[in-house]
Amino acid sequence: MLTIDLGNCIADNRVVDKTSHITWGVPVNCEVFHECSIMNPVFMLQYSHSIVGYNYVKVNAWGRYYYIVDATVAPGGRIYLTCQEDVLMSNKDDILKLNAQIVRNENERNKLIVDDRYPAEIMSTLGIFNFSENPFNLTSGYNIVMTVLGGKASS
Repeated sequence: MLTIDLGNCIADNRVVDKTSHITWGVPVNCEVFHECSIMNPVFMLQYSHSIVGYNYVKVNAWGRYYYIVDATVAPGGRIYLTCQEDVLMSNKDDILKLNAQIVRNENERNKLIVDDRYPAEIMSTLGIFNFSENPFNLTSGYNIVMTVLGGKASS
C-alpha cells in the first residue's frame, strides 16, 4: 500500500518551484498498478476517493511529483490514475542550486552568446563611390567590388 497526496496545480509546467501554486487535498491510499515506470506510473485507487478537481500527485515515499494525465474508471470500484513525472518540481532543490549560464531565453537575447537559432539582423547598403585618384594603381577599365562587414553607417 502506498500513500499519495492529490492536489490541484495552477502553475505553468515550465515553472520549477510550484510549491505556492498547489492546493493539496487529503492523503489517499493506493497501489501501483502492475509493473510500471517510475517516470510514468499508474496508481490504482478505490471509488471512495473523489479525484474530481485534482491534476497533480505527490508521492512522499519516492520524493517525486506527477501530473495526472488520465483517469480511468474500472469495474470493482477502481480508478486508475495515469501520471507523468514533473521532473522540474521533483528535482527543484538541485535545479535551484545550479550556477549556470543561460544561453537561450524566450524573452531576451544575449548578443554576447552565439546562437545559430536566432535570426540574424541583416542590413545591406549599396553604393557607388567614385574616387578622385586611383588608389589601387590600376589602369583604366577596371571595376572594383568592395565588401565591408561590421560597424554601423554614420549619419
